[in-house]
Amino acid sequence: MGQASLPEVSDEVRTRKLVIVDGDGRERASLHVFKGAPRFTMIDEYGKSRVALAVTKEGPSLILADEALKRYVELKGHNDEIGLRLVDEAGNRGTFILSKEGSMIALADEAGRPRVVLAAETTGPSLYLADEANKRVVRLYEDKNEAGLQLPNDENGKAGVFIVAGKDKSMISLADELGKSRVVLGLSKDGPMIGMGDQDGKPLWAAPRSSK
Repeated sequence: MGQASLPEVSDEVRTRKLVIVDGDGRERASLHVFKGAPRFTMIDEYGKSRVALAVTKEGPSLILADEALKRYVELKGHNDEIGLRLVDEAGNRGTFILSKEGSMIALADEAGRPRVVLAAETTGPSLYLADEANKRVVRLYEDKNEAGLQLPNDENGKAGVFIVAGKDKSMISLADELGKSRVVLGLSKDGPMIGMGDQDGKPLWAAPRSSK
């Protein structure tokens, strides 16, 4: 008996599209170029694309989808930043971004409205908590010169409690709906002080700073 010859092996395969099928002939994976971008797609047994890996002119991306194609995770590199998105039926529910300017995490409610934003930028870290109308926003921040907390109690963001702690002084301010400081309590290297103002911003009363 003669020895069976080995199949010829090609050093290179050139094709416009490579399709991988299962035992029943169903397409389960493909590799091709779509609109100038190479794309690798993996398909489940129901013919739905669940994994997509692509490289476009903006950068690489990876998408992982559920069986209903309504919830998916997207990891993307775009120019100078890398981002991760968590998406469901309501839209974008979570975003994670890392760039040379800083990083950010944003969380949205069931209506797709951003409610929580945590950021670390070149100026410093900050945290935002918003109501469903995005009109009352609690802000906690820190920069090179001070740290602050803003607690608005109305929809225009002017009325509320504002706390600032700086290098040389700290202050608590109670503001009205026009943004006028009505009560101010402060502490500096010269001592404590307290002041009250009217609705026009004119001082009504102030306690002198301690001379000690």
